[in-house]
Amino acid sequence: MLAEVADTTEKRARGLMFRDSLPEDRGMLFTFPEPQHWTFWMKNTRLALDIIWMDRDKKIVHVERNVPGCSRSDDGCPQYQPNENALYVLELAAGRADSLRLQRGATLRFQAPHPVSDQRSRPSP
Repeated sequence: MLAEVADTTEKRARGLMFRDSLPEDRGMLFTFPEPQHWTFWMKNTRLALDIIWMDRDKKIVHVERNVPGCSRSDDGCPQYQPNENALYVLELAAGRADSLRLQRGATLRFQAPHPVSDQRSRPSP
């Protein structure tokens, strides 16, 4: 499976918004600078998705299945959040978590860039 990496504030905010399709073998991996209860919503997302939160060891701590897209123009789209801290979040096409048998407690194997802060590097003096 190939996943686009959302590793900046801008990429994480946009996510899979405005996409009309997501192939079964694709996804988006969100990486964060530190573990937290990262909240997701589906504003401007046209696709139904599975959302998988993982801790720093890539162990699944929460799964939301078949989350519908939300086309509301206000900020009234539902929000989804894990009960535990997560460092990574993977979005897949709806139904893919079931077909891959992804469940809380399972550990995923993937290569991801190391979490980095959103601070921009400053040139050396």
